[in-house]
Amino acid sequence: MYYTKIINGKNLIIKTVSSLILAGWLIFLATTTIPQVNVWKTSETLWTQTIENYGAERSNDPIFSFGLDMANKHMNLFGIAEVAYKNRGNFYGKEQNKPMQALKDYQILVQLDTKESEVYSNLGNIYGMMKEYNKALESYSKSVSLNDKNLNSYINRGITYSMMGDFAAALNDFSKALELSPGNLKVYQNRAFALLQSGSLEESIADYDLLINKQPGIPTHYFYRGLAYYKMKKYNKAIENFHKSTDINPGYSEGYYNLSVCYYTNEEFQNALKYANKAKSLGYKVSQSYLDQISAKIGKTGQAN
Repeated sequence: MYYTKIINGKNLIIKTVSSLILAGWLIFLATTTIPQVNVWKTSETLWTQTIENYGAERSNDPIFSFGLDMANKHMNLFGIAEVAYKNRGNFYGKEQNKPMQALKDYQILVQLDTKESEVYSNLGNIYGMMKEYNKALESYSKSVSLNDKNLNSYINRGITYSMMGDFAAALNDFSKALELSPGNLKVYQNRAFALLQSGSLEESIADYDLLINKQPGIPTHYFYRGLAYYKMKKYNKAIENFHKSTDINPGYSEGYYNLSVCYYTNEEFQNALKYANKAKSLGYKVSQSYLDQISAKIGKTGQAN
Protein backbone atom coordinates (compact mmCIF):
# COMPACT_ATOMS: atom_id res chain seq x y z
CA MET A 1 0.00 0.00 0.00
CA TYR A 2 1.34 3.42 -0.89
CA TYR A 3 0.42 7.03 -0.78
CA THR A 4 1.86 9.60 -3.12
CA LYS A 5 3.12 13.01 -2.15
CA ILE A 6 3.05 15.76 -4.77
CA ILE A 7 6.27 17.73 -4.88
CA ASN A 8 6.53 20.59 -7.37
CA GLY A 9 4.26 18.80 -9.80
CA LYS A 10 6.13 15.52 -9.51
CA ASN A 11 5.21 12.41 -7.59
CA LEU A 12 7.57 11.07 -4.96
CA ILE A 13 6.44 7.67 -3.84
CA ILE A 14 6.49 6.97 -0.13
CA LYS A 15 5.86 3.36 0.81
CA THR A 16 3.72 2.96 3.90
CA VAL A 17 2.47 -0.42 5.04
CA SER A 18 5.49 -2.38 3.87
CA SER A 19 7.71 -0.25 6.11
CA LEU A 20 5.80 -1.21 9.23
CA ILE A 21 6.91 -4.46 10.78
CA LEU A 22 4.18 -6.13 12.78
CA ALA A 23 5.01 -8.10 15.85
CA GLY A 24 4.14 -11.76 15.73
CA TRP A 25 1.04 -13.62 16.75
CA LEU A 26 1.22 -15.22 20.15
CA ILE A 27 0.74 -18.98 20.03
CA PHE A 28 -1.13 -20.76 22.78
CA LEU A 29 -0.17 -24.28 23.81
CA ALA A 30 -2.31 -26.67 25.77
CA THR A 31 -1.10 -27.88 29.13
CA THR A 32 -2.72 -31.23 28.32
CA THR A 33 -1.32 -33.28 25.45
CA ILE A 34 -3.74 -33.67 22.54
CA PRO A 35 -3.17 -36.97 20.71
CA GLN A 36 -2.65 -36.54 16.97
CA VAL A 37 -4.73 -38.78 14.72
CA ASN A 38 -4.99 -39.00 10.95
CA VAL A 39 -8.24 -37.06 10.74
CA TRP A 40 -6.43 -33.94 11.98
CA LYS A 41 -4.75 -32.98 8.73
CA THR A 42 -4.68 -29.27 9.48
CA SER A 43 -4.62 -27.05 12.54
CA GLU A 44 -8.25 -26.20 11.83
CA THR A 45 -9.48 -29.80 12.06
CA LEU A 46 -7.32 -30.45 15.11
CA TRP A 47 -8.72 -27.55 17.11
CA THR A 48 -12.27 -27.95 15.81
CA GLN A 49 -12.26 -31.63 16.76
CA THR A 50 -10.96 -30.72 20.21
CA ILE A 51 -13.77 -28.19 20.69
CA GLU A 52 -16.40 -30.64 19.44
CA ASN A 53 -15.15 -33.50 21.60
CA TYR A 54 -14.99 -31.40 24.70
CA GLY A 55 -18.40 -29.99 23.90
CA ALA A 56 -19.89 -33.47 23.68
CA GLU A 57 -18.46 -34.34 27.07
CA ARG A 58 -19.80 -31.10 28.56
CA SER A 59 -23.10 -31.02 26.70
CA ASN A 60 -24.91 -29.57 29.71
CA ASP A 61 -22.54 -26.63 30.03
CA PRO A 62 -24.08 -23.44 28.59
CA ILE A 63 -20.73 -22.48 27.14
CA PHE A 64 -21.05 -25.15 24.45
CA SER A 65 -24.65 -24.38 23.60
CA PHE A 66 -23.42 -20.77 23.25
CA GLY A 67 -25.45 -19.55 26.17
CA LEU A 68 -22.62 -17.16 26.86
CA ASP A 69 -24.61 -15.08 29.35
CA MET A 70 -23.92 -17.85 31.85
CA ALA A 71 -20.50 -18.81 30.64
CA ASN A 72 -18.55 -16.79 33.20
CA LYS A 73 -19.88 -19.08 35.90
CA HIS A 74 -18.39 -22.03 34.09
CA MET A 75 -14.99 -20.63 33.17
CA ASN A 76 -13.28 -23.30 35.24
CA LEU A 77 -14.81 -25.91 32.91
CA PHE A 78 -13.49 -24.33 29.72
CA GLY A 79 -10.06 -25.98 30.02
CA ILE A 80 -8.63 -27.41 26.87
CA ALA A 81 -11.39 -25.99 24.66
CA GLU A 82 -10.27 -22.48 25.58
CA VAL A 83 -6.84 -23.25 24.18
CA ALA A 84 -8.48 -24.70 21.09
CA TYR A 85 -10.49 -21.53 20.47
CA LYS A 86 -7.33 -19.45 20.77
CA ASN A 87 -5.30 -21.59 18.42
CA ARG A 88 -8.08 -22.05 15.88
CA GLY A 89 -8.51 -18.28 15.90
CA ASN A 90 -4.79 -17.92 15.27
CA PHE A 91 -5.00 -20.44 12.44
CA TYR A 92 -7.82 -18.54 10.75
CA GLY A 93 -6.14 -15.18 11.24
CA LYS A 94 -2.45 -15.85 10.74
CA GLU A 95 -2.33 -18.85 8.43
CA GLN A 96 -5.55 -18.53 6.44
CA ASN A 97 -6.07 -14.76 6.38
CA LYS A 98 -9.71 -15.23 7.38
CA PRO A 99 -10.19 -12.48 9.98
CA MET A 100 -13.97 -12.87 10.25
CA GLN A 101 -13.65 -16.52 11.27
CA ALA A 102 -10.80 -15.68 13.63
CA LEU A 103 -12.90 -12.92 15.17
CA LYS A 104 -15.73 -15.31 16.02
CA ASP A 105 -13.41 -17.52 18.06
CA TYR A 106 -11.81 -14.59 19.84
CA GLN A 107 -15.15 -12.97 20.61
CA ILE A 108 -16.08 -16.11 22.54
CA LEU A 109 -12.97 -15.64 24.65
CA VAL A 110 -13.75 -11.96 25.24
CA GLN A 111 -17.32 -12.73 26.29
CA LEU A 112 -15.87 -15.19 28.77
CA ASP A 113 -13.99 -12.23 30.28
CA THR A 114 -10.56 -13.72 29.73
CA LYS A 115 -7.77 -12.02 31.65
CA GLU A 116 -5.03 -13.05 29.24
CA SER A 117 -3.15 -10.15 27.70
CA GLU A 118 -2.18 -12.28 24.70
CA VAL A 119 -5.81 -12.83 23.71
CA TYR A 120 -6.39 -9.09 23.36
CA SER A 121 -3.06 -8.66 21.58
CA ASN A 122 -4.11 -11.16 18.92
CA LEU A 123 -7.61 -9.67 18.79
CA GLY A 124 -5.97 -6.35 17.96
CA ASN A 125 -4.16 -8.08 15.09
CA ILE A 126 -7.48 -9.39 13.80
CA TYR A 127 -9.12 -5.96 13.89
CA GLY A 128 -6.03 -4.53 12.20
CA MET A 129 -6.43 -7.04 9.36
CA MET A 130 -10.02 -5.84 9.02
CA LYS A 131 -8.87 -2.18 9.01
CA GLU A 132 -10.98 -1.51 12.09
CA TYR A 133 -8.22 0.51 13.66
CA ASN A 134 -10.14 2.02 16.57
CA LYS A 135 -11.15 -1.45 17.72
CA ALA A 136 -7.56 -2.61 17.24
CA LEU A 137 -6.38 0.21 19.49
CA GLU A 138 -8.93 -0.74 22.14
CA SER A 139 -7.75 -4.34 22.05
CA TYR A 140 -4.06 -3.49 22.30
CA SER A 141 -4.80 -1.06 25.14
CA LYS A 142 -6.72 -3.77 26.98
CA SER A 143 -3.77 -6.09 26.42
CA VAL A 144 -1.25 -3.72 28.02
CA SER A 145 -3.66 -2.96 30.86
CA LEU A 146 -3.54 -6.67 31.69
CA ASN A 147 0.22 -6.92 31.16
CA ASP A 148 2.20 -3.70 30.90
CA LYS A 149 5.21 -5.63 29.61
CA ASN A 150 3.51 -7.07 26.52
CA LEU A 151 6.04 -6.03 23.89
CA ASN A 152 3.98 -7.11 20.87
CA SER A 153 1.02 -5.01 21.95
CA TYR A 154 3.12 -1.85 22.26
CA ILE A 155 4.69 -2.44 18.86
CA ASN A 156 1.41 -3.17 17.09
CA ARG A 157 -0.47 -0.38 18.84
CA GLY A 158 2.31 1.97 17.75
CA ILE A 159 1.94 0.75 14.18
CA THR A 160 -1.81 1.26 14.35
CA TYR A 161 -1.33 4.82 15.59
CA SER A 162 1.11 5.39 12.72
CA MET A 163 -1.41 4.15 10.18
CA MET A 164 -3.98 6.52 11.67
CA GLY A 165 -1.55 9.45 11.49
CA ASP A 166 -1.10 9.85 15.26
CA PHE A 167 2.67 9.78 15.22
CA ALA A 168 3.13 11.24 18.70
CA ALA A 169 1.20 8.34 20.22
CA ALA A 170 3.04 5.89 17.96
CA LEU A 171 6.41 7.20 19.09
CA ASN A 172 5.40 6.88 22.73
CA ASP A 173 4.59 3.21 22.17
CA PHE A 174 7.81 2.55 20.27
CA SER A 175 9.80 4.21 23.05
CA LYS A 176 8.08 1.97 25.59
CA ALA A 177 8.84 -1.05 23.42
CA LEU A 178 12.53 -0.10 23.36
CA GLU A 179 12.50 0.15 27.15
CA LEU A 180 11.23 -3.42 27.24
CA SER A 181 13.52 -4.65 24.47
CA PRO A 182 16.59 -2.41 24.05
CA GLY A 183 18.22 -2.74 20.67
CA ASN A 184 15.18 -4.36 19.06
CA LEU A 185 15.67 -3.63 15.36
CA LYS A 186 12.02 -4.24 14.55
CA VAL A 187 11.10 -1.40 16.89
CA TYR A 188 13.80 0.87 15.51
CA GLN A 189 12.50 0.29 11.99
CA ASN A 190 8.98 1.24 12.98
CA ARG A 191 10.16 4.24 14.99
CA ALA A 192 12.37 5.46 12.14
CA PHE A 193 9.41 5.43 9.79
CA ALA A 194 7.13 7.21 12.28
CA LEU A 195 9.80 9.87 12.79
CA LEU A 196 10.08 10.27 9.01
CA GLN A 197 6.33 10.66 8.64
CA SER A 198 6.10 13.11 11.53
CA GLY A 199 8.81 15.35 10.09
CA SER A 200 11.48 14.55 12.70
CA LEU A 201 13.99 14.01 9.95
CA GLU A 202 17.30 14.16 11.82
CA GLU A 203 16.01 11.66 14.38
CA SER A 204 14.70 9.43 11.61
CA ILE A 205 18.06 9.46 9.85
CA ALA A 206 19.78 8.58 13.13
CA ASP A 207 17.57 5.51 13.47
CA TYR A 208 18.18 4.51 9.85
CA ASP A 209 21.92 4.98 10.40
CA LEU A 210 21.70 2.50 13.27
CA LEU A 211 19.66 0.07 11.17
CA ILE A 212 22.08 0.29 8.24
CA ASN A 213 25.01 -0.32 10.58
CA LYS A 214 23.30 -3.47 11.87
CA GLN A 215 21.61 -4.58 8.62
CA PRO A 216 23.60 -3.13 5.70
CA GLY A 217 22.01 -5.41 3.12
CA ILE A 218 18.39 -4.25 3.47
CA PRO A 219 17.41 -1.89 0.62
CA THR A 220 14.43 -0.30 2.35
CA HIS A 221 16.67 1.22 5.02
CA TYR A 222 18.46 3.23 2.32
CA PHE A 223 15.18 3.99 0.56
CA TYR A 224 13.64 5.64 3.63
CA ARG A 225 16.84 7.40 4.61
CA GLY A 226 16.84 8.76 1.07
CA LEU A 227 13.32 10.06 1.62
CA ALA A 228 14.42 11.82 4.79
CA TYR A 229 17.30 13.49 2.96
CA TYR A 230 14.98 14.48 0.13
CA LYS A 231 12.61 16.15 2.58
CA MET A 232 15.61 18.02 3.99
CA LYS A 233 16.43 19.14 0.41
CA LYS A 234 19.73 17.29 0.55
CA TYR A 235 19.16 15.90 -2.91
CA ASN A 236 22.63 14.50 -3.55
CA LYS A 237 22.47 12.46 -0.35
CA ALA A 238 18.98 11.32 -1.31
CA ILE A 239 20.28 10.22 -4.71
CA GLU A 240 23.14 8.35 -3.06
CA ASN A 241 20.72 6.42 -0.83
CA PHE A 242 18.24 5.61 -3.58
CA HIS A 243 21.12 4.34 -5.71
CA LYS A 244 22.25 2.14 -2.84
CA SER A 245 18.74 0.70 -2.51
CA THR A 246 18.71 -0.27 -6.19
CA ASP A 247 22.27 -1.61 -6.06
CA ILE A 248 21.13 -4.05 -3.38
CA ASN A 249 17.86 -4.83 -5.15
CA PRO A 250 18.13 -4.24 -8.91
CA GLY A 251 14.40 -4.88 -9.26
CA TYR A 252 13.41 -2.11 -6.85
CA SER A 253 11.12 -0.05 -9.10
CA GLU A 254 10.20 2.45 -6.38
CA GLY A 255 13.87 3.19 -5.80
CA TYR A 256 14.39 3.95 -9.49
CA TYR A 257 11.30 6.13 -9.59
CA ASN A 258 12.45 8.19 -6.63
CA LEU A 259 15.85 8.52 -8.26
CA SER A 260 14.07 10.01 -11.25
CA VAL A 261 12.25 12.53 -9.07
CA CYS A 262 15.47 13.50 -7.30
CA TYR A 263 17.31 14.01 -10.57
CA TYR A 264 14.39 16.05 -11.87
CA THR A 265 14.53 18.24 -8.78
CA ASN A 266 18.29 18.61 -9.34
CA GLU A 267 17.55 19.61 -12.96
CA GLU A 268 19.43 16.57 -14.27
CA PHE A 269 16.71 15.74 -16.77
CA GLN A 270 18.51 13.07 -18.80
CA ASN A 271 19.00 11.02 -15.64
CA ALA A 272 15.44 11.76 -14.59
CA LEU A 273 14.17 10.26 -17.85
CA LYS A 274 16.56 7.31 -17.65
CA TYR A 275 15.38 6.23 -14.22
CA ALA A 276 11.71 6.95 -14.91
CA ASN A 277 11.91 4.58 -17.86
CA LYS A 278 13.79 2.04 -15.75
CA ALA A 279 11.05 2.13 -13.11
CA LYS A 280 8.42 1.76 -15.83
CA SER A 281 10.23 -1.23 -17.33
CA LEU A 282 10.07 -2.91 -13.92
CA GLY A 283 6.32 -2.43 -13.69
CA TYR A 284 5.99 0.83 -11.79
CA LYS A 285 3.15 2.93 -13.20
CA VAL A 286 4.93 6.06 -14.35
CA SER A 287 2.45 8.60 -15.67
CA GLN A 288 2.83 9.66 -19.27
CA SER A 289 2.41 13.28 -18.22
CA TYR A 290 5.53 13.01 -16.04
CA LEU A 291 7.52 11.48 -18.90
CA ASP A 292 6.29 14.24 -21.21
CA GLN A 293 7.26 16.83 -18.62
CA ILE A 294 10.82 15.48 -18.46
CA SER A 295 11.08 15.34 -22.25
CA ALA A 296 9.91 18.93 -22.48
CA LYS A 297 12.61 19.99 -20.04
CA ILE A 298 15.23 18.10 -22.05
CA GLY A 299 14.01 19.83 -25.21
CA LYS A 300 14.25 23.26 -23.64
CA THR A 301 17.74 22.50 -22.36
CA GLY A 302 18.81 21.39 -25.83
CA GLN A 303 17.45 24.58 -27.38
CA ALA A 304 19.29 26.67 -24.82
CA ASN A 305 22.53 24.91 -25.69
